[in-house]
This record gives sequence, C-alpha cells and structure tokens, in this order.
Amino acid sequence: MDYIYRGAEITIAAAAGEDENAELPGVGTRSRRIQPIAQAGSTKIISSMSHPFHTITSLRCWTRGWTY
Repeated sequence: MDYIYRGAEITIAAAAGEDENAELPGVGTRSRRIQPIAQAGSTKIISSMSHPFHTITSLRCWTRGWTY
C-alpha cells in the first residue's frame, strides 16, 4: 500500500458500509439516513450525523496499517 499511496497529496475514503463491496448511501439501491429536522419559527434545526471520528474508527479499514 505504501507504493500506491506514496505520492498522494490527499486520500479520500468512503466511510460507509462494512467492507469494500458496500454501496455508498444515496447511490444505487442504498438509501441515506434521514436527518431529523425541527422548525421553531423561521429557524430550522437539523440533526447532524454522528461525529466523523466515531464513524471512521469503527470501520474495519481503521485496523489496517496502511490506513495510518
């Protein structure tokens, strides 16, 4: 993996699904999670998804050396 990523300035990883065969949410047949929305007057409050750190560190790829 060092050879592959050696020259990378940035690497983008899809943090969705259990493995490399998982579809991206909103693409194909897998739907996105609904974000709850509350409205108070003209103000909308939108629930954010879980913190990215918790999502990323729970993935299987996080346990692999090349991820670091």
